[in-house]
Amino acid sequence: AACGLGPGGARRVDLRLLTQRLYALMGSRLRRLNLHFEYNLDENAEWVTSDPSLVFRILLNLVTNSMKYSDSGKRIRVDLKKEKHLLSIMVSDEGPGIPNEEKEKIFQMFYRTPNTNILSKPGYGIGLAFCDLACRALGGRIWVEDAKPAGSRFVVRLPAQQIDQPVEKLRNQDAFKAFV
Repeated sequence: AACGLGPGGARRVDLRLLTQRLYALMGSRLRRLNLHFEYNLDENAEWVTSDPSLVFRILLNLVTNSMKYSDSGKRIRVDLKKEKHLLSIMVSDEGPGIPNEEKEKIFQMFYRTPNTNILSKPGYGIGLAFCDLACRALGGRIWVEDAKPAGSRFVVRLPAQQIDQPVEKLRNQDAFKAFV
């Protein structure tokens, strides 16, 4: 079973193992920043067929973003659900949130919100653009919505079964070449 960190193609993905590897990679940084990490994996979402490398990178970028904009003591939550043939990944945080007028723009390459508190954080505006590109390569989509009571929730919807070679599709897009 693949959990994800190799070169592309659709194969069976163990989402529990993938999420555990994400925490193993980010856990010390989460503890150092005093952030609480939670994840919920529906039992019917434990295995999907997709590109494990891209699914991992999407998760990694979203959790890293949440860490960047969350204050000490706050919570970051990852929920993975499978409904029929769709995988839903939701990454929620208790950060400052994203104004409605910025919610589509943040997925554009090199876009950074003009909010001075956010501009003070390191970044180049490519992580969310990559997530959008990867989601589209996998036949899915990504968006952001308000989390309750505060913060942001990034929602990713992907087909739970992928037949073609999404990484090859992604590599052939001009925008992807900026990431390699």
